[in-house]
Amino acid sequence: MVVTGTAPLPISEELAERLRAEGEASDQPPPVLAASLLDEGLKTRQFPGIVYMDGPSGRRASLAGGPDIALKFLFSTA
Repeated sequence: MVVTGTAPLPISEELAERLRAEGEASDQPPPVLAASLLDEGLKTRQFPGIVYMDGPSGRRASLAGGPDIALKFLFSTA
């Protein structure tokens, strides 16, 4: 991810701590994690029914309630 600017956001101490802990657990700096979560959140609002999940190659969009498109594609081409 390329960071092109900064935008200070007013967040509570509790939220900052949760972001720090999640960043530590996922091995991402808090600003990178925050940008990723903001992007996912905005896309989720724009496209209802889309959720983000962890997969073997990282986070990806999926349909809420399935089916898991990536797995279905893998099995249909085997």
